[in-house]
Amino acid sequence: MTSHKVVKMPVQECDQLTTCQECHRDPFCGWCLLENKCSTKRSCSESDAPRRWQSYSDGAACAGITRVTPANSSLTSPVEVTLTVPNLPTAPQNYTCLFGDIETSASVEGDRVICQPPATDAVTKQPHNHTWDHVALRLTLRSSETMVSFLQTGFNFYNCSRHDSCISCTRALWGCNWCVHENKCTKKNSCDNTDTAVHVSHSCPHLEGNDKEILLPAEFQKEVYLKGANLPEPRSGDGGYKCLVHLTTPPLRVDATRLNSTSVKCKATKVTTCSITNTFKWCLLHV
Repeated sequence: MTSHKVVKMPVQECDQLTTCQECHRDPFCGWCLLENKCSTKRSCSESDAPRRWQSYSDGAACAGITRVTPANSSLTSPVEVTLTVPNLPTAPQNYTCLFGDIETSASVEGDRVICQPPATDAVTKQPHNHTWDHVALRLTLRSSETMVSFLQTGFNFYNCSRHDSCISCTRALWGCNWCVHENKCTKKNSCDNTDTAVHVSHSCPHLEGNDKEILLPAEFQKEVYLKGANLPEPRSGDGGYKCLVHLTTPPLRVDATRLNSTSVKCKATKVTTCSITNTFKWCLLHV
């Protein structure tokens, strides 16, 4: 103000505030949810509609994704993802979900948004965030009216089949199961024989270290006994057990008999070699 004129100055700078929490600290501003911005009420489209423009004086908490169900999904068979979003503007608003750059349709039931899953091929083609056994993507909620993404969280698509051992499989973050007879890692409850599926690492079939090296004289047949734990009983029609002797290339395959869940007997084996004695590396193969 001067002696000649009066200048009108804004008492707020809503557009300088980038989060809902910051916006609510300014009594002249409110959060325009579906445009994902802080603004005055008249600068927010449809601001009189319920929950579209939220200010501190309204007493409403900032909208946010409070729950994601399930927390992650198998890459090989994606499922619907439900987002719980209190204070979400009510119908007839329409929303879509974005998994990275992949847009999928969504439906609203109360404070829940149900996102349809993306196709597996589309997920694997996402340009970033690929790790050894999962793809990490940003999951975003978008308004079909404003075409603005206004809420986001993280979401992982995991691939249990990347794990090739029982220990690795059961220690994965995704609740994978080791299918003993199929010798593979799968998502939870998807083994052909659920009775023998392994869920925790201490139940994995494995060989235990011998107290000393296994020695076998040249030109002499000798049975070898191996100690283990959780060794499964072969099913009818299975090929049973084999012992692999890593002395030659390829390894020598020897028939074996499971004595119980903790021991296996490898058939008497003779190896022709010029050495008097040889050290063998024994690996148990369940076929």
